[in-house]
Amino acid sequence: MFGTVTLIPDERLVLKDGRPVPFTPKAFDLLAVLAANPGHLLTKEHLMQAVWPDTTVEESNLTYHVFAIRKALGENADSGALIETVPKRGYRFVAPVRRVDANGRGLPADRVAASLTAEPISEAQLSAATTGVEPAPDVRTGARRHAALPLGLSLAAAFTLGALLFLALGQTRKQSVAISPVRFQEPVTGRLVETGMFSVSPDGHRLVYATEGADGITRLWMRTLSALQPAPLPGTEVFTIIPPVVWSPDSRFLAYDPGFIVKKVGLDGGAPQTICEPPHTAVGGSWNREGDVLVGNPGGGVARCAASGGRATIVTTSGRSGGEGHLFPSFLTDGRRFIYLRLVRSNPEASGIYVGELGATSPSVGRRLITTGFGAAFVPATDGGPGLIVFARDGALFAQRFDERRLEMIGEPMRLAEGIGSHLDGAFFSVSPKTLVYRAPEPPARLTWFDRQGKELARVGTPGRFFALALSPDGDRAIVSTLAPQGTADQDLWLYDLTRSAIPRRLTFGPELERAPLWVTNDRFLYGSGGGATGVFEQTVSGQRHRLFESEGPGMPSSLSSDGQVLLYTTITSSATAGDVWVRTRGGASSRTHPFLAGKLNQWHAQLSPDQRWVAYVSSEAGPNEVFLTEFRRDSITGAATHGESIRISEGGGIAPRWGRDGRELLYLTPDGSVMSIEMDASGQFRPSAARRLFKVQSTIPEWAMTRDGARFLFAVPVSPPPPFNIVQDWQATLPK
Repeated sequence: MFGTVTLIPDERLVLKDGRPVPFTPKAFDLLAVLAANPGHLLTKEHLMQAVWPDTTVEESNLTYHVFAIRKALGENADSGALIETVPKRGYRFVAPVRRVDANGRGLPADRVAASLTAEPISEAQLSAATTGVEPAPDVRTGARRHAALPLGLSLAAAFTLGALLFLALGQTRKQSVAISPVRFQEPVTGRLVETGMFSVSPDGHRLVYATEGADGITRLWMRTLSALQPAPLPGTEVFTIIPPVVWSPDSRFLAYDPGFIVKKVGLDGGAPQTICEPPHTAVGGSWNREGDVLVGNPGGGVARCAASGGRATIVTTSGRSGGEGHLFPSFLTDGRRFIYLRLVRSNPEASGIYVGELGATSPSVGRRLITTGFGAAFVPATDGGPGLIVFARDGALFAQRFDERRLEMIGEPMRLAEGIGSHLDGAFFSVSPKTLVYRAPEPPARLTWFDRQGKELARVGTPGRFFALALSPDGDRAIVSTLAPQGTADQDLWLYDLTRSAIPRRLTFGPELERAPLWVTNDRFLYGSGGGATGVFEQTVSGQRHRLFESEGPGMPSSLSSDGQVLLYTTITSSATAGDVWVRTRGGASSRTHPFLAGKLNQWHAQLSPDQRWVAYVSSEAGPNEVFLTEFRRDSITGAATHGESIRISEGGGIAPRWGRDGRELLYLTPDGSVMSIEMDASGQFRPSAARRLFKVQSTIPEWAMTRDGARFLFAVPVSPPPPFNIVQDWQATLPK
């Protein structure tokens, strides 16, 4: 003990005033080393070798962890110093340490004298003393997950026991040591992309996910699980929707899909390189030691790419009826056979986990192993026994033994965790032989009204997981896009009556992924569709619908002129131009559809001004996502639409522009959720320097709405913070033998 703090190494638990204090694993290890050697100068080199024995880290990492310990324990002038910094040398733990036994009594002097004068403990002693033999407490509740040792366990006794155990093991060859899992949580930094994707490396040391940074750019971020802060991966800018990344077997490279293309990037730096163009978005994948990269295909069979580059080929056969996708492939041990999710949207009962094989087929290939609507992963066993398939079903996570020779499941599924979140056909988990990472569902949001000063006016309807939002012209109703219940890869549109707190009404019922609603009148609306029949549809609130036109990629309507003659929408048609803005114009009985804003990077969120003179849109052509303005021109004879020079309107990031009713005010959101307003000056121009902040609100989605008079704003506001990453190291130790 030191002060009001109790350190219990065997439980990897720190209590302050009797309450648990959350620590990351490496911060705990560092505190344990320092507190076990009070009064001794521990050099920086020794500390880095003791806490990071198998990893090369920079000195700044050590400095940050010392800072984190001081902050977590509340070190200040009033409480007294805990850790002294010795410039250019290292650190010394200066707080008086009192060793106590299980009953809280001080130990005899001869029991602790050696530890008070001993040299810093060895790496082997540190490993024996700080390996988590019990799961860490849940940082949200402080509750221990299993029976624990008494809170008064002596610090010296724990380290002495660890040293004796180490010596005994050194004298007993081939004697196994039981390994217990270590559980902890890592917060989510930034707003994850819509899919909520994340992937743990095969060696279990790193976690990669896609999120929007403070600069407004959505890219891949990597978090080393022993570090406190994630770091961006340069050059990995992605669109707003990205499937999980694929790790190389040696954990040195990543393959990812920024939009109809598969790229790979090394963790040691360097620009991403294109390896293939899959037939569709690459949904999940696997990488074997021979350099084959399999990627899921929502429009057909699993695609195969070479890590060295080349053409993509299809390796599984999908049904002839259409609407079938083969997703989330995962190689078995031989690197030739694999499991994958066969998803049949028109017949969900046929969906499940199947076996595929590169090259020749066998009678067992094609047999369904598991009934589920989510992707699964094969994991080699750490005990030398049969491997495991980890899968999600009904909001829970399971592992089941798998006979790779017979291609048959063994025994019963073993439950790993409850309350697993998902997005469409991807459950929120990632697994390696040593490390399991999972997340709870994203928090629901509630439609909330605000005034121009940011004052909350009213909350409407029931909370839900929203992915789009559109306000009717009269401001009385809203259409939102939400996910179907777990187990079904479906996304539908729902109608909310904003004048009363009524239950929302479902508007679409098909197996497609309906998104991007856009009102035409108070009774009719447009929307885009994917996952089946692609294009833009028109529908009445009473349910009558028809396809307005077909599009090469998923069409996402964003703006319609008041006369209904000009429609702007976003689609992805090729990897060369990523997300582009297209325009559909009507002239008499004919219609014309063609690209309007296209480039190497993404363009989207296009909004036509009320007078049809300007188009405000978002692009990443300048680096961060920014709002641009361009003149809208239309040929009087052909009706074709063209644009003028682009002018950047936002500074420091901007998305989701909206026009005021008379077209003299342009509003947009900044990455931190601020609502910005720019008014046209006397010369009829918009000037970025004139932008002013109206208010700030945290929203779950970038879509928002404003009434025609500009007096009220509608947002989807989360009801709680995002759930953290739950991380279990040595997770296979939890499985029954």
